[in-house]
Amino acid sequence: MKMKNLTLLVLPLAFLLIASCGSDPQRDTPGEIPAEEAALEEEADDHELHVEPEQIEEWGIVPGVVSTTDLVSAVDLPGVIELNQNRTAQISSYVDGKVLSLAVDLGSRVRKGQPLLTVNSPAFSSAQARYLEAYANYRFSSGEHDRAVELFREKAIEEREYLRRISTHELAVAELAAAESILHSFGIYHDWIDRLVDRYTEIDINGGEAHSLAESALPILSPVDGIIISRDVVVGENVDPAKVLFTVSDLNTVWAHLDAYEIDLPFIDYDSRVTITTPLFPEQTFSGTITYISDVVDATLRTVHLRVELPNRERLLRPNLFIRGLVQNYDPEARQIAIPEEAITMYHGEKTVFVAADAHAHGDEMELSAHGEDHVVFEVRHIELGALIGNMRIITGGLQEGEVIAVKGAFTLKAELEKGSVGDAHVH
Repeated sequence: MKMKNLTLLVLPLAFLLIASCGSDPQRDTPGEIPAEEAALEEEADDHELHVEPEQIEEWGIVPGVVSTTDLVSAVDLPGVIELNQNRTAQISSYVDGKVLSLAVDLGSRVRKGQPLLTVNSPAFSSAQARYLEAYANYRFSSGEHDRAVELFREKAIEEREYLRRISTHELAVAELAAAESILHSFGIYHDWIDRLVDRYTEIDINGGEAHSLAESALPILSPVDGIIISRDVVVGENVDPAKVLFTVSDLNTVWAHLDAYEIDLPFIDYDSRVTITTPLFPEQTFSGTITYISDVVDATLRTVHLRVELPNRERLLRPNLFIRGLVQNYDPEARQIAIPEEAITMYHGEKTVFVAADAHAHGDEMELSAHGEDHVVFEVRHIELGALIGNMRIITGGLQEGEVIAVKGAFTLKAELEKGSVGDAHVH
């Protein structure tokens, strides 16, 4: 009876030993993957995406090389384009009178000293006559002055007569200068006065030609080079000095008026680089120089006004155009790795980028496929973030200079990777 019970106890134990031996990993059915290896492979698959060459363009993926920058701050400011007031002039008549003719119209390009219109002005005729009289006295006194100097040197005249002639000449010089100043008050330049003098010296005064010298038509000249951007006058109109008839501005340069908040002031300086953009020309940027930073904070808006001077030879930037200004500062001794903010995605609760595995960069050319493969392998890489400067994010860990990442299309890669984790064919 006892032997029978022992046999019954041994059989179950033998069965357990046989079952235990059958569970040895070395004796698993061929083709099956151990659980630990499967878990590791699944984890690797969850962080890697194989992309065919044609899908690079189809998905809008743009690869870029990780590089360092010496950019240390960037502030984005709203603004508007204004006329360069240092190269702008409002044109009025110097006298009361009737407009006789117009020489320009809106959009006309004019040069400094070019006539814009003429105004009938008897006062202008009188000023010319006074100048010519003063000029005639000056010419006569000059001759008397030269003769007096020569005669006095030879002791041919008394000192008293010599001093009288010298005094008369000095008075003639003063009167000529005063008459010339009156002509300048009419907006007349030296070259115009020189032509008046040339006509005076060429005419036959005794023959009655003097009446043709003084002109009653006062030319209103442009004081600057530029373009006529406004006009408010017609022929026959009675005008006075208070009315603005034309506005002329040199549009080869313009001003960008930017508004900075108080918190932005530590990052703005006259040495800052400024890049202007506008929705009107989304693919273009315009560089300028800060020429003025207001010393006063606007009491209502709590902003500080900045003025940036911009070259505008193509005349793309028009006054009153809304713009954005990016004010940047650089420090060559503080180089840091920086990548576009749009290259960063959130994956499994961490900030990541997609790195092209085994990619090589040679200047502006990149070789994305490696080892003869016809596809590109993008790997998820966790990174550590630093400050956001403009649209660039400083990276403090996780990337090395020279690596290739997806600077655009990262969200598409993330979506494909997440689809692949449940069976998409592009995930390996």
